[in-house]
Amino acid sequence: MLAGPLSLLAVTVLVMSWFAHSHWNDANRLVGAALLLVILWPLAMVWSIADPRLWRPLLVSVVALILGGCLLLYRTGGWLW
Repeated sequence: MLAGPLSLLAVTVLVMSWFAHSHWNDANRLVGAALLLVILWPLAMVWSIADPRLWRPLLVSVVALILGGCLLLYRTGGWLW
């Protein structure tokens, strides 16, 4: 049941951090991130469901979430506190 939301969150943060580091204008960043998200989210969700070992997709999703979050915070120059 967590494959969809966790994959969505991890892929969204990773894609946002990837496009935050690009030097495109804001509209191209938004469209590029949305298109990549539409492709990567179903792939991550299907892999999470299809893998017989549940710890691997969970570990990859959590690592992607942490890495993407740190890169996004580094790029924006702000922390949550």
